[in-house]
Amino acid sequence: MTKKFDKSSRNYTIEDLEALLDKLPYQVWLKDKDGKHIYINKLGAENIGLSKEDIIGKSDYEIRDYNMAKKCAETDKELIDNNHDIYKEEHSNINGQDIWYKVHKFILNRNTTKEDIICGIAEEVSLDRNLQLKLESNLLKYLDKSRNEDDSKKYLHSILASLKKVLNCKNIDIFIYNENEKSFKLYISENKEESNFKENLDLYINQKIEDKLYSNDIDYNSYSEIYDKIIQLQQNNVKDNFKIKRIKLADKLFGLICISYNKDIEINSKDDSFLDEILSKIGIIIKQIENKGEIASISKKKDELESIVQLESIKTEFFANVSHEFRTPVNIILSIVQLLNLHINDTNINIDIQKYTEYLKILKQNSYRLLRLVNNIIDTAKISNNFCNLKLENHNIIRIVENITMSTVKYANEKKRNIIFDTDQEEVILACDPEKIERIVLNLISNAIKFSDYNTDIEIKINTRLDLNRVFVSIKNYGKTIEKDDRERIFGTFTQTDDLLIRKSEGSGIGLFLVRKFVEMHRGKIYVDDIEDCAQLTFYLPIETIDEEYVYDEIIDVDDLVEKCNIEFSDIYA
Repeated sequence: MTKKFDKSSRNYTIEDLEALLDKLPYQVWLKDKDGKHIYINKLGAENIGLSKEDIIGKSDYEIRDYNMAKKCAETDKELIDNNHDIYKEEHSNINGQDIWYKVHKFILNRNTTKEDIICGIAEEVSLDRNLQLKLESNLLKYLDKSRNEDDSKKYLHSILASLKKVLNCKNIDIFIYNENEKSFKLYISENKEESNFKENLDLYINQKIEDKLYSNDIDYNSYSEIYDKIIQLQQNNVKDNFKIKRIKLADKLFGLICISYNKDIEINSKDDSFLDEILSKIGIIIKQIENKGEIASISKKKDELESIVQLESIKTEFFANVSHEFRTPVNIILSIVQLLNLHINDTNINIDIQKYTEYLKILKQNSYRLLRLVNNIIDTAKISNNFCNLKLENHNIIRIVENITMSTVKYANEKKRNIIFDTDQEEVILACDPEKIERIVLNLISNAIKFSDYNTDIEIKINTRLDLNRVFVSIKNYGKTIEKDDRERIFGTFTQTDDLLIRKSEGSGIGLFLVRKFVEMHRGKIYVDDIEDCAQLTFYLPIETIDEEYVYDEIIDVDDLVEKCNIEFSDIYA
């Protein structure tokens, strides 16, 4: 028969419970709904630096650092609003020191008074957390193929030095296990001078000891054989205090760590709460150092796989963009052709001359758009396969840029934009491919018109820096700016800053990729200037000539330039 529990028969007091809470290695507190403390245990009070009596009845803002108090108040509010337990890791910086806590907060419902109590339990994990952060921040450095084993061990020494400081110990020695030979070999000492062991020391064990090492953590009573062997192998018969911990990786015995303490230092068992996880990460680092070639091979394969995936992603994006760009003008052309066919076949459908002219203009613009897209794709393919070459000639770069700019003035005015051209020199002779320079400047002006507001200026400026032996060409527009995160990305293949389905301007995104390639083929560079209220792209070319005295005259073929403008500006509708 089960005996019914009777509250009145409890054999403990509230003082017993408080004494129990004071013994816990955690901070425990209770607060009322207004955030006033109604209880706190000994460790919690010691952490704040006040007595229990001075804390009871006060809020966190009255007893804690402001930032910490603010975080406490925020989580209290979250707890009350959501009525849901909170488990989280909290971080604060007090007097330049990083403090980490694992915190559990919950609501305790009182049946008698119907009032809710805010309960909290916190465990400080600063030593564990800070050491883990250092380990994790250095972990990937061991994959660096340029580092040799000695460099890698320097990182490991740094980690062991931090661990030594945390444990307040004299030295740390690590032994690596060889399962076939049933032996541990001394691998590294944090401080060779302080080590009690000879280099390349071997510690042999039997199956019985191995089984014990697999089962539980080591202590002196249950693993006296290991301790006896360690003592025998120490140099100078030193009798330091020390503890031994195994290192396991993938549930296999990997090594031993011997932590030496001075005789007058009491070994703190509380350190064991985080040592296992730290030691497993140290084991990973050692494993990486010892298997550098294997890891390098895996890393290379990983990079190759990522490249293949990235290439497939680029192909997918390319086909999505190109299919859209081809479909739109083709559909427009097809629709107009169908309408004209209806007019021819049905005399009741009347289309006047003005409409014919408008339809022909649309047909021509979309034909130019298709031609531009095909030209860009062909040029991209040539560049990717190294078939695109420059036809360098000595030209006056100022005149080339000016002629191209002036040919766009009428077009820009029709789109309610104003072209402004300015140069600090009238003549600068350098070797260039004039056709590629035309493509560069036309594309940049086209983009400036696309992304500028109505009735604003498009500014094209040339600045000659003889001290740098460079000519800088800048194209500025006012309207849509380029975010900092996009300033490098826009020069990638098939890239646009607007989403494919919602962008306000048409285009495949190939143009700026070709512009960058054409500039770089001239040994120049293009970049986005850091200006907040506008968008400005600048490219520079080196002032260099080829070995010929002849300088080509810039003969303007108006019809040719107009044709190129029509092609380059074919995807501007607004």
